[in-house]
Amino acid sequence: MSKSWKTILLNKICCGDMRILVADDARFMRNLLCIMLRSWGDCTQASDGQEALDAYKKALREEKPFELVFLDIAMPEMNGKETLEAIRSFERSEKLTEEKKARIIMITAFSNETHLYKSVKDCQGCILKPISREKIKEKLTLLGFPYPESKEENKDAPPHEHFVYFEMVPIISEEDGRIIFSVNRKLENGHTEMLNTEPDKIDFLKNVIPGQIIARLKGFVEKLIFGDGITINLEKGLLYAGKAGHVIFENNTLSILEKLIINEDVKYRNIEFLGSIEINGDVKEGVHISAPHGIKINGRSEACCLNSESNIETGLIMGRGKSVITCGGTFKAKSIYNTLIEARGDIIIEHEAVECILKTSSSVHAGVITGGECTALKTIEVNRAGSPSDTSTVLRAGYDFYSADRKELLEKTIDEIKSKIEKIDNMLGPEQHNLEKGKSLERKDQIRSYLAEKEQFCRALKEYEEELSELQPAEKKSSKSQIIINDILYEGVKVVIHEFEEFTLNTLKGPLILDEKLIKL
Repeated sequence: MSKSWKTILLNKICCGDMRILVADDARFMRNLLCIMLRSWGDCTQASDGQEALDAYKKALREEKPFELVFLDIAMPEMNGKETLEAIRSFERSEKLTEEKKARIIMITAFSNETHLYKSVKDCQGCILKPISREKIKEKLTLLGFPYPESKEENKDAPPHEHFVYFEMVPIISEEDGRIIFSVNRKLENGHTEMLNTEPDKIDFLKNVIPGQIIARLKGFVEKLIFGDGITINLEKGLLYAGKAGHVIFENNTLSILEKLIINEDVKYRNIEFLGSIEINGDVKEGVHISAPHGIKINGRSEACCLNSESNIETGLIMGRGKSVITCGGTFKAKSIYNTLIEARGDIIIEHEAVECILKTSSSVHAGVITGGECTALKTIEVNRAGSPSDTSTVLRAGYDFYSADRKELLEKTIDEIKSKIEKIDNMLGPEQHNLEKGKSLERKDQIRSYLAEKEQFCRALKEYEEELSELQPAEKKSSKSQIIINDILYEGVKVVIHEFEEFTLNTLKGPLILDEKLIKL
């Protein structure tokens, strides 16, 4: 990369002269995006993923890189996810630093969590259709690309003047050997003033994403130490986040922690953090907590919702039929009541699970399971199952809940897409087959818009139908599918292994190991 690229980027952002790449196989959507983005800079269009990749490589090699890239997820041949992976692979081969990598936004018509999860790994986020200028402004402002003022107003302005986003970014300076953090505060008359504050009080630093500008340096800050997760561009005087998390300042060291520690009860607020969370307190009813790298609650939880792609650990959960826990790793708890848990790893309950629905793609280990349903792909190991009062309890092993739930979701999504396609067909009628005959330019554009939307739905429909046809049956044969009773299996418990099921007619004492051969007790 040439030195000039480093020195002109901020001016390009201010003056709306950025280079932007837009990839979508629907021409109307490309044109619409380019119109919405023209205030930020000039757009280059690509009609498919391969064309976008070629354009990106060519621009980088000619030292005219794209600062922003928009990729439609559902492109044919090379889709948006594949294009994203190819661009990131090329950037790695060119040994680009984080700050020089393109900020990539995925565009999708579907909020399906599986598609978003697959795509968001190496990009800066997703925008759901229908696209609006407000959605774009919100997303780009977070990434350091705010809505620029007019070029006439900014043509003589230095890089940091008139820059809305930079007004949000704290300034770090040094006075008399002391490091100072300052932020802009907006006054009632519309003007702003600089206010000195403590770093831990700056909301802007509490949840950052990779590539985000996190601070500006005012002059040379001699005593400031750059710690883990901080990327520096001294020439620009900018600090970037090298990883997701929250920014901390201790002993003159600025760094990013991927773990958020909360030393109090969580009562009325929802928390969405990009790292892991540890709460040294209770979580009250109605709270939603999301953290991709793990959640640990050292107190009790009421009727709350927890979501993580990694492990979740908590004490007591009083779910009241409202708690929903989604866990990509292992789930651990002391006792849980009236709670729904879905985990890809083991579910481990130290004491008891009462009237709960437990689902895992691995195994369940519990002290007592009373009431509700327990479903595991591998092993269910429990000391006591059921109760003397004949509470309805189901133990199901050798069943992949994910395949079953995914099948249900796919069937529902396919029906919804077919309904949308049918609605467009009914709305357009024969007009969609005779675009040029006797129609105004406005009507033609409207029809093209609907046809582009229909095309996206048709591609998604094909993709979902193919996935549905390839989906494995929920009942999976495995030598590890068994139910282990260490102490007591009470009368009336329904035991299911693969497609075989039976109700226990008498209370049985353990230890017992049940598989499909021994299920008839």
